[in-house]
Amino acid sequence: MKRTICATLLFAIVACSPGTPDDTDGTWVGTITTEGNVTTVVNESGSVWGGTARLVEEASIGVEAGADEYMLSSVFSVFGTDEHIYVVDMDGPRLVRRYDHDGVYVDTIGARGQGPGEYMAPGLVTVAPDGRILVLDPLSSRTQVYGPDGESLGYWPVQNIPCCSWRMMIGSDGALWMPMRTRFPDSREVVHGIQPFGPDGPMGDHYSVRGIDVPELYVTVRGREENIVPFAPWFIWTPVGAELIMAGASDRYRFEVQLRGETVLVVEKYWEPVPIDPEDAEWRRKATSALGRQVEPGWIWNGSGMPEHHPAFGALVATTGGEFWVARFGPSRRVADCVEEPLAEGIDPDSVFENACWRDVLVLDAFDQEGRYLGEIDTPVNMQLDEPRLTHVVGDRVIGVEMDDFGLFMVKRYRLVLPGER
Repeated sequence: MKRTICATLLFAIVACSPGTPDDTDGTWVGTITTEGNVTTVVNESGSVWGGTARLVEEASIGVEAGADEYMLSSVFSVFGTDEHIYVVDMDGPRLVRRYDHDGVYVDTIGARGQGPGEYMAPGLVTVAPDGRILVLDPLSSRTQVYGPDGESLGYWPVQNIPCCSWRMMIGSDGALWMPMRTRFPDSREVVHGIQPFGPDGPMGDHYSVRGIDVPELYVTVRGREENIVPFAPWFIWTPVGAELIMAGASDRYRFEVQLRGETVLVVEKYWEPVPIDPEDAEWRRKATSALGRQVEPGWIWNGSGMPEHHPAFGALVATTGGEFWVARFGPSRRVADCVEEPLAEGIDPDSVFENACWRDVLVLDAFDQEGRYLGEIDTPVNMQLDEPRLTHVVGDRVIGVEMDDFGLFMVKRYRLVLPGER
């Protein structure tokens, strides 16, 4: 059964866009079927946009030398509103800074420390509809809350937040929805999902993410299996909104949306695997060996071999407008200023991947709230979209992170330009 439907599963985020063209008005070809509560969209060919969109840079934050507020050590996450750009710098100063959309520094939210309104190591920042600013401080198991002017309003306790949690958002109920990890003492099983938090801590129900089987590739270090095989596919998921999760296994081009722990939308697309450059594979084998020898001296590669192609995708992004963006891999590119021989004596293994000789080139694919393929988005060569450095999308404004070949971080504001637009 081939038909066009207005997806109702995302009623918690947005209503259907009135300006979305019908299937017959574009070049998109696919099928949309519904069985029970699950809608499946198979994108067969073409796109709704009928071409490739572009990200046009309009503002930049970050300098190699200059005023402290413009020097970024390691951008962990970004968040954008209609007025401001918020940047979390995890290294060096470990601060949350606020800029306007021209990239001009406005102020710093909170400060380092353990007192009222202070954080030890900020992880994520989000802004509520009423202008309150919330900053996750995972080391202290709390989220600092500030008013629109940056004044401290206290904190909300959070629990069982996974390391390097990559996304949080304010739901329509005013709760802070975050990834959460629950361990069952009897079986030692660990379940991941999303949980609403309020001023007094966890509230409401915890919704677990439904796992998707993916081939597991391991090497053994000190008798333990470690999933550090380069290019191995993995299970990826991210919160979309209150009660909603976007998830997929990167050995195939397929993702799904889960509502309250149940699958309601499945999206599939044709995928042409991208071969791995043999020199890239060899460098990453050495880098992984250096990492293994840090734990087990003399360690040599064992266990699973590397795949012959890149995974189907590397990150899943939900925009504030209800679209789904998928970051997939293009051919890797060589970086000149890097650790050429990861196994050389005296090389610090921790610095190897920070100064990698190969970078994954990212391509963005956009899908509408119904799961139809809108089209490809051409990305800047230095754009970072690994978790947690997810791009934040506000309408046609895209807030992203770039890192040049010398390790300089920059936060960029782009304008999304659709095919045929200037």
